[in-house]
Amino acid sequence: MQTVVAAPPGGTGTGTGGGTGAGGGTGTNTGTGMGGGAGTGGGTGTGTGPGGVPDRTPPVLSGVKLSPARFRVGRARTAVAARRVVVRGALLRFVSSEAGRLSLAIERVRPGRKVTRHGRSACRAVRKAVKRGRCTVSVRVSALTRAITAGSGSVAFSGRVGVRALAPGVYTLTLTARDAASNTSKPVRLAFTILKG
Repeated sequence: MQTVVAAPPGGTGTGTGGGTGAGGGTGTNTGTGMGGGAGTGGGTGTGTGPGGVPDRTPPVLSGVKLSPARFRVGRARTAVAARRVVVRGALLRFVSSEAGRLSLAIERVRPGRKVTRHGRSACRAVRKAVKRGRCTVSVRVSALTRAITAGSGSVAFSGRVGVRALAPGVYTLTLTARDAASNTSKPVRLAFTILKG
């Protein structure tokens, strides 16, 4: 609260002004006092307005489904927008709680062999499956990114990354969504198989 007194000839004026701004804004009020005087007061207030609260809520992905889970590679690149009919490839469906960017990480599941080094066991990828110490290891192949809106969405996945077709085999698709505040959703993983032909 601030009071300003103005004393023009023939009278005394008192004006009282106070301003409160939500979210860190500034308010100014002007008052007219007795005797013809005018006063102006300005106040600065702090509050919790919508613009002053940081977004810390991550997006949520739900209803994620790739259909079919076993398919042949399509002849075209993976589309930026979904198509209604998918002859080859598969259709990825999902629901996002927020708009943002959807990342699709593709990993190929390869046969591996257990090895021990410095007392630690690990799985190393091999070209052919082994009988002893057999295991599986996921090898990063590539990633795709698409802009999405809040609500239901879909991506026509052709089984290609650019013009390069994925080789026949078993893969893992990991989805994550990131909003404008860089909050990232929990990952959702799906398995799919690329067939020959």
